[in-house]
Amino acid sequence: MNKKQKKKQKEAYKDLGPILKKIKKAKKKIKKVEQALELINELESSLDKYGKYLPKKEYDKLKAVIEVSKSSLKGLKAASTGLEVTSAVMELHGPLQAVVAILPVPIIGTTATAVTIIVVILAVATGSVVAYNNYTAVEIIITNDGCQTIPILPAELTPYFEEFDILSKIMGIELPQEVTKDTSETAKLRPEIIDVDGTTTSIISVKTGLGEFPISIPTQTTSVKFNDMQILGQKRTINLGESLTHQLVISCT
Repeated sequence: MNKKQKKKQKEAYKDLGPILKKIKKAKKKIKKVEQALELINELESSLDKYGKYLPKKEYDKLKAVIEVSKSSLKGLKAASTGLEVTSAVMELHGPLQAVVAILPVPIIGTTATAVTIIVVILAVATGSVVAYNNYTAVEIIITNDGCQTIPILPAELTPYFEEFDILSKIMGIELPQEVTKDTSETAKLRPEIIDVDGTTTSIISVKTGLGEFPISIPTQTTSVKFNDMQILGQKRTINLGESLTHQLVISCT
């Protein structure tokens, strides 16, 4: 990737990220066909501007879903309900998430989530090192079963990977940046009780004592199992302290 393409992809992230947030809030914010079409037009305008700099496979899929959503909305103009309108908009979430997830994140303008996590880590690392070192980290073996590369580190933290890695290791915590197709990587976490939410499209949210870590999963994911317990489409509370080693398998087969 040349410098111009990377620069344009960072600009695309700034454009597409806010649109993705609007789509996530569609169920609460969008009830009319005109509102939905306005949001889709905003998305199309951004894609027209940056399309040639985006990954082709994900771009083509997103464009195809846009056309389907537009057709659905035009058919609803005569008589429609808020549920029908938001359903057409929410179809865009997964494909757009897939595009945004693989774009480079600009260091300037990084979201508050990243800053918050880093501040928490700094505070813990400097003020409670002894307390956290008393924990024995447990291993999570993360297996990618037939999926495209899965980013594990939150996208917002990617520019700060070295700092995050150093500080987290002080507390006995380790997260791989990604897990490539048909491979496994090991993460280390404190033996605490965590909340895992697999009900959001293309995202598995893991809430720990240090904050919330969203894992972007491919739209074609068929199963996400933690120690053979299905996570995809479910909300689970898991006690990591029950075992020294756990298995997380993300499947697209």
